[in-house]
Amino acid sequence: MPGTVAGKLTILVTASLVVVFGLGTWLNVMIQERASHLILRHNGARIADMIAGATRESMLHNDRERIQAMVDTLVRQPGVERIRIVRKTGEIAYSTAAAEIGSTLDSRLEQCMTCHQQPQPPEMLPADERVRVIDNGERRALGITRVIYNEPDCSTAACHEHRQNERLLGILDVHLALGPYDAARRRSALELVLTSLVGILLVLAITILSLQRMVGRPVRVLIQGARKLGKGDLSARVPESSDDEIGELARTFNQLARDLEITRGELMNLTQTLEARVEEKTRELRQAQDQILQAEKMA
Repeated sequence: MPGTVAGKLTILVTASLVVVFGLGTWLNVMIQERASHLILRHNGARIADMIAGATRESMLHNDRERIQAMVDTLVRQPGVERIRIVRKTGEIAYSTAAAEIGSTLDSRLEQCMTCHQQPQPPEMLPADERVRVIDNGERRALGITRVIYNEPDCSTAACHEHRQNERLLGILDVHLALGPYDAARRRSALELVLTSLVGILLVLAITILSLQRMVGRPVRVLIQGARKLGKGDLSARVPESSDDEIGELARTFNQLARDLEITRGELMNLTQTLEARVEEKTRELRQAQDQILQAEKMA
């Protein structure tokens, strides 16, 4: 089959399908990846805002035990891996990991570099820099940094811990597990690949059947008819079943066969006529010869 016209067309169509479906699948995966990542970042920022809002009232009253209890409760929510509140000085004030409470973060850590890599840390953190992906080689997490600002009701709260001219009080650092997201992303990519493969196989099957019906079978019939003509069977005909180029070729073949058959008939008639004339002339010569011989005998 690879050496036939249908086989070559099938190979060409298969290669084209693989390229088109492969490129389409890759683009779909990339688009889904980008869209889901944007949604994930947005949802992560919203979760951080919700956690900040949940602890806000306790912060205003400087209720440290309640804040820690709320942090410990929130971390038990599905997908939440770690929550910690860091003071402006880098000291960890509250954390779901009790061992790190009271320690100071290194400004070279990835969650600190966004601000501290600059000579003067910015007071406003852009939205796209609040969210980061943490990958330690074994698992991935989404890190969200939410800046805690010194709002008017903070500086006038009963704790009187912060001055009004202090713009920043600290940050809320939240880690969300990306395991379920990664699993769903891989599953979605696999489903896209499988769907593309099924599409390729279906289109390929339809293409092969169509090529066999519209090209392969008519061409084989033409080849068989040509072989019969080659062996001298001028009565060979092929079906004229379509109006396309293959059908035109079949009609041309049949017309050629008819013309050859007519020509052969005319040649056979001419041959028979010539043979009859030769026989007639031969008889006339024999009669003339017999008359000459008889005349010689009488003489």
